Amino acid sequence: MVKTLLDKEKWILRKHGLWMLFAVALACAILGTGNVAEASVYHSKKDAASGPAAEIRDGYLNGAELDLLKSQSDGQMSSSVIISPSGGVIVVDGGRAEDEQHLVDTINAHGGRVSLWLITHPHDDHLGALTKILDTNPRPVQIDKIVYSFLANGDYQRGENQGRMANLTDFQKALKNAGGTELVSSPAAGTVFTVGADVKATVMNVPFYADRATFNNSSVAYKVETGGRTMLFLGDLSREGAAALLAATPDKSVLKADILQMAHHGSGIDGAGDELYSLIRPSVCLWPTPTWMWNAENDGYGVNALEKKMASWGCRKDVRCDTADGILR
Repeated sequence: MVKTLLDKEKWILRKHGLWMLFAVALACAILGTGNVAEASVYHSKKDAASGPAAEIRDGYLNGAELDLLKSQSDGQMSSSVIISPSGGVIVVDGGRAEDEQHLVDTINAHGGRVSLWLITHPHDDHLGALTKILDTNPRPVQIDKIVYSFLANGDYQRGENQGRMANLTDFQKALKNAGGTELVSSPAAGTVFTVGADVKATVMNVPFYADRATFNNSSVAYKVETGGRTMLFLGDLSREGAAALLAATPDKSVLKADILQMAHHGSGIDGAGDELYSLIRPSVCLWPTPTWMWNAENDGYGVNALEKKMASWGCRKDVRCDTADGILR
C-alpha cells in the first residue's frame, strides 16, 4: 500500500515537472549549511581535480621557473626568484638579512647575475637581504638594475611605522654602495621594464599613503610576464592599499593574473582583501607564509580560510615555502 502511494506521488511530481525540484530540495536539506557547500567547492577544486585542464604540472611556465624561497629564520619574509626561458634572473624583494646567503646561492646557481631587482616596500623582511648584499664588498652577485618606489621618509615617520624606520634608512645608505647598478627610483604606474625578449615587468601603482600600516600599504605591485604567464606580486598590501590600487586602476582587467603572490604573507585578517583577490582569480597562489602562520591556533591569521576562498575563486595550485623552497616550472 505504501509503495503504491509513493509511486503515485512520484508520478504526480513528474507529471507537473516538479520531480527534479523535489530532488534538489531534498539534497539541499541533507547538505545543510553554506559551510558544507563551501567545503564541497574547496575539495572539488583542490583535492578531486582531474584532467589536464584542472592540473598545474611541470611545464606550466613553458621553460621559465619561479622559486619562492624559504625563510632561513623563524620570521616571515618574502623572496621570489624568477628565471626566464632564456636564463634572465629577476628577484622580487629577497627577504631578511638572515636570508641573504640562501638567496645568493640561488642566484649563483642560475649564473650569478640579476637582470632586474624589484622592491615592493621598505620593510626588512623584504629588502634586508638586498641591503646586506649592497653592504658587502666584494658584492657576491652582479645586479644590473634595482627598481623601488617609496613614500617620503616623513610620511613613514608620521604614519604607523612600527618603529621600523631604520629598515628604510639602512637601505637608503646601502644604495650609496650600488656603483655599477642602475637605480630606478619612483617610476610612474604603467612603467615597463624588459629583460631580454621574454620578460616584461610592469609597475602597477605608485606607493599609497595610509595612516594605518603605513609601510605595508605603501607596497608597489608588479606584474611580471614570462613563459607565457602573468605573475602579480602585491608585497604586503593591506586593505587600505588594496582599495587605493583598485581605485587607481580604471581598467580592472589589467590586475588579472595567472599567478598571485598572496599579500602580507597570506594573512586573511590583514591582507589585500576579498574584492581584489576575487577579481584577480589566479590559477596559482604563492604563499610566503611561515609554518607558525599556517598552524596558528584557531587559524589566528586567517591563512587557512583564505586558502579555501582562493580555491573557490579558481586557484588550482598552492606554492608554499613553509618547509622548503616552493618551485614552480
